[in-house]
Amino acid sequence: MSPASTEPLARTVGEFAARVRLGDVPPDVVDRARHLILDAVGVALAAGDHEFTRRARRALARFGTGDQPVLGLPDRLAPREAAMLNAVLVHGLDFDDTHSGSVTHVSASALPTALAAAVQHGRSTEDLLLAYILGVEISARVGQVSRGGFHTVGFHPTGVAGAFGSAVAAAKLSGLDADGITAAQEIVGSMASGILEFLAEGAWTKRLHPGWAANSALTAVAFAAEDWPGPPRVYEGRHGLYATHLQGREWDAAELVRDLGTRWELLETAVKPFPSCHFTHGFADAVLALRAEAGFGAADVARIRCFIHPTPGAAVCDPIERKRAPQDDYDAKFSLPFVAAACVSRGRLTLAEFTDEALGDREILELRPARGHRRRPGKPVPARVFGGRRNRPPRRTQALPPRSRPPRPRRAAAVPRGHPREVHRQRGTARGRRAPARALPGRARRRACVRRSPRVLNSLSLPANSRGGTPMPETAPARPVVTGRPLSPARIATSSMIGTLVEIFDFIVYAFMAALVFGPLFFPAASPWMGTLAALGTHAVAFGMRPLGALLFGWLGDTRGRRTALLGSMLLMGTATVAIGLLPTFATAGLWAPVLLVAFRMLQGLAVGGEWGGAVLVAVEHAPKRRRSLYGSFVQLGTVLGIALASAVVLLVSTAVSADVFRAWGWRVPFLASALLVVLGLVLRKRLEETPEFVAELAKHEATTGRRPKVRAVFRDHWRELIAGSLMWSAPCSFLYVLMTGLVAYTKTYVPSLSGLDVQLGLLITSLVLAGLTVLSATRADRWGRERLISWSGVLLVVWAFPAFWLVDTGAFGPMLLAMLVGSVCYAAFNGAVPSLMADLFPVASRYTGCGLCIAFGTAVAGGILPIAGLAVVGETGGSSAPLSLTLILCGVLTLAGVALARRTRQEQTAA
Repeated sequence: MSPASTEPLARTVGEFAARVRLGDVPPDVVDRARHLILDAVGVALAAGDHEFTRRARRALARFGTGDQPVLGLPDRLAPREAAMLNAVLVHGLDFDDTHSGSVTHVSASALPTALAAAVQHGRSTEDLLLAYILGVEISARVGQVSRGGFHTVGFHPTGVAGAFGSAVAAAKLSGLDADGITAAQEIVGSMASGILEFLAEGAWTKRLHPGWAANSALTAVAFAAEDWPGPPRVYEGRHGLYATHLQGREWDAAELVRDLGTRWELLETAVKPFPSCHFTHGFADAVLALRAEAGFGAADVARIRCFIHPTPGAAVCDPIERKRAPQDDYDAKFSLPFVAAACVSRGRLTLAEFTDEALGDREILELRPARGHRRRPGKPVPARVFGGRRNRPPRRTQALPPRSRPPRPRRAAAVPRGHPREVHRQRGTARGRRAPARALPGRARRRACVRRSPRVLNSLSLPANSRGGTPMPETAPARPVVTGRPLSPARIATSSMIGTLVEIFDFIVYAFMAALVFGPLFFPAASPWMGTLAALGTHAVAFGMRPLGALLFGWLGDTRGRRTALLGSMLLMGTATVAIGLLPTFATAGLWAPVLLVAFRMLQGLAVGGEWGGAVLVAVEHAPKRRRSLYGSFVQLGTVLGIALASAVVLLVSTAVSADVFRAWGWRVPFLASALLVVLGLVLRKRLEETPEFVAELAKHEATTGRRPKVRAVFRDHWRELIAGSLMWSAPCSFLYVLMTGLVAYTKTYVPSLSGLDVQLGLLITSLVLAGLTVLSATRADRWGRERLISWSGVLLVVWAFPAFWLVDTGAFGPMLLAMLVGSVCYAAFNGAVPSLMADLFPVASRYTGCGLCIAFGTAVAGGILPIAGLAVVGETGGSSAPLSLTLILCGVLTLAGVALARRTRQEQTAA
């Protein structure tokens, strides 16, 4: 034991970790770190289908979900649970790397901790790499001080030493300064643990040790961030780590920080050639070499005798009865008798040798060594394996422990296999990583692992900095972005569609009721036509609120997250809709009835103003690059299906009861029934995860400016895009509110031969046709060109404007349906191309606000002001439909102008 130094060791480590940057790390260390990370990820992927993984997933799911990804699996967990599960995946097969001097699996705790902290605080991949290097380095150094003493007294170094290295890594990614990193070590010392009793019965607790180290590290960092004091001499104190865990054995505290930053222990870390305890690897190498050289098989072997030092022998030979008859795969990985016999029998040692089939292989069982011989303590020598062939002289080879140099070794090696200085092992690494695939169930699983492994780290949504890395702030960590559970892009788009369906249902039901019954119920003093116009005027009020909703929810979506804004808009829309269903009429409440009606309609407008932009972005920003139009169209599909559902519900209620009952209370049913849809929408939206583009952009913005994006940047920097997007939205809005829902009011007064039921049925049929046409146009938009598709659709709407209303004016159901269906071709083309094109007009930092304002302005003019004005002029002209046709033409021209402006803006941006 060395005397305590003047400065506590934790302080020295903390100051080093606080000042080091990725550029300070030698290139060979960085390259080796990348190699070790790749090795760990490959092992984690191979572990995904094993029983211990399934049990760990079920156990950790009991703590709920979160925003953290898991390597190769769809789970999303809270940071500590995600780190635990990732560590189980990396370490569960006992195929992960080992630092030989400390006998520690360094990556098993350092990598899961770094992943969890990097995602939690929005750090870059360079930041993650640096933190991982620090975690490995400190873990190795902490374990190396014990000189094998942790193992000797029964502690697992991976759980003990790994907690300290992981604490340094997590504190670095959390943005803590030297004091904070020091405190994290001081605190985690009371949590570091892991005992070797699992060796006696083949228990699975060892698989949890690196995960518990990661879990403890994240906990310690959270307390350190709140200035929680810990013992300064956590390593070298009278009751510190080494004094309590080494039980009087010699140790040198200065070894922990000796040559820190100039000598890197990470380079002494080796990847495993075999998926078993590394104490068995020398014997496996020796047996396989002897078998290859002599050319014998299992039938030729009479006995196997293995000589091993007491320290590793305790792990792989005791109790010998248990080691001769391992009960499961993990038991077998720590059984020298089984490993030696498997190598003799099969000539290899892969995951396939640790399956149930191999455990029951009679040939292996009959070959197990009778006993393990151990040398006396104090005289360690290379372990040896004697193989006695039947009717032949016995042959001998040596299984070399790390760093041993015997006088005449059969297999000369100064470093263990998997070490970066061993050229042969660099080739062997490929074989070692292919070995797990041979034990996986089926070719499809192997293909899946190969296909997914390059994307595993990309799925963590970490922003990429420059090659040299960006220094992390030594201040408070970035605020985490709340996300939800993991879903595939298709399911995310479907969820966005259903959410939009719910909000549009609520919004459109009001439009129908305004045209059918709100005039006499809330404005009884006016004439029937003026009462209807007054009711539709309350409908138009919502359009005036949409820009405010776009600003409010756009600010939320661009600063706090798309998911947060969408949940807020859904809740506001549902509350307002149910409240309308409970409103008293003018006959009961007098003037308060229309006032409250207008107020709740304004809230609906505020909510729907924040809906479309967010729903589109959640779908588009999760979409594959070449399918953005298809995924964006799902939101418009929700609009179409929302109209269809609203039409169907109003049609059902109006036919189920008499006209008097419908006016008395039947009109309330759709509003109140929407509460069920709102609950469904909230559940689906709560499951959404934040978009990778937004998370990366937010982290980048905060790293460069220290604050979140500002809404005013949309008006200052992207005013032309706002104009172009608003104009583009004119044609689809005019079709929706003039040639579809607008027909309810027009035919009620001026085409009496078409009943309300006829119009509702036509809307239902057209909406269902629109759904199919929308998907079809979306699949063609990226191939034909989105701007071209929108332009041709605008031209078709202009040409069809007058013929459509001539057909409606015939008063027959068939011609009216034809007018709607031909117009739906135009609308479907808009649905397929406009959402993704509009999203691409704006940068990620202001995209929610920009898209929302475009929709709000375009809808307020083309869906509110112009249709109401057109209907008013219709009344003044005695029922002529020409004003409505001219409205469609005007909006079609505005859309063409918007496409031209958008094309010019994008060309200028590309040229710049």
